[in-house]
Amino acid sequence: MEMNNYLDLLNNKMGNLPEGYKKEILKDYENHFQKGLLVGKTENNIACELGEVDLIAKNIVAEYYIEHS
Repeated sequence: MEMNNYLDLLNNKMGNLPEGYKKEILKDYENHFQKGLLVGKTENNIACELGEVDLIAKNIVAEYYIEHS
């Protein structure tokens, strides 16, 4: 999966979390892609290493609500 598709999907899957919070998360994931590209990995390889977007988003949302409850 290409970086932009991965990040867009992650953004959508995080749902109604505050935009500032989502931007921080997306920036972190974008940094993972950038670092991987610098060492010669493909965007698809990096996406596979990061894992399934659905699971990542569920964990992010759960963590947010645990921290802010």
